[in-house]
Amino acid sequence: MANIKKILYRFWYSDGSVTMPAVFTLDKILNGAPFEVTSDMPLMKGYKMSGSCDRGTEMQDEAGQVIFIGDIVEVCVFFVSPENPDEDFHFRGLVTEENGIVNLRISHMMYKGKDWHKISKTTPFFPFDKDCITDDGFCSISLFHLCALSGNLGEYNPANVTIIGNMMQNSELL
Repeated sequence: MANIKKILYRFWYSDGSVTMPAVFTLDKILNGAPFEVTSDMPLMKGYKMSGSCDRGTEMQDEAGQVIFIGDIVEVCVFFVSPENPDEDFHFRGLVTEENGIVNLRISHMMYKGKDWHKISKTTPFFPFDKDCITDDGFCSISLFHLCALSGNLGEYNPANVTIIGNMMQNSELL
């Protein structure tokens, strides 16, 4: 059984113009914490729950921050070797969950240190099957497996993942 004190959820609150997150463990949620936060925290006066809630993935980024469903991350993958950074691929996308699997819904790619480009079926050097790219320019790949490509013996490597935003506050990054 999962330790409910370690399962994290991020709730979103808004005052009409500013949106702010607050993170709670499952045991705090079961005791009503997200619904009491606006009365317990002076900085949250006037904020109301927006109705959105994101689950923590139990994966972390390079800074040790928990990655949540709804986060926008950049992942660096060394298909050749870390010693040859000119051959690395950078992917940007939205962290999603489908059928219990945490995926990166890739929207942009950078290769050989060039500029970021929105992916499409005609993207040069795309390292995966281009049939996975949808008509609107997204490709979903398991975040764990994508990060394991440049890890040691296929292990998840948080050093190659950076949270750059989230869907609620930075959707323009996609």
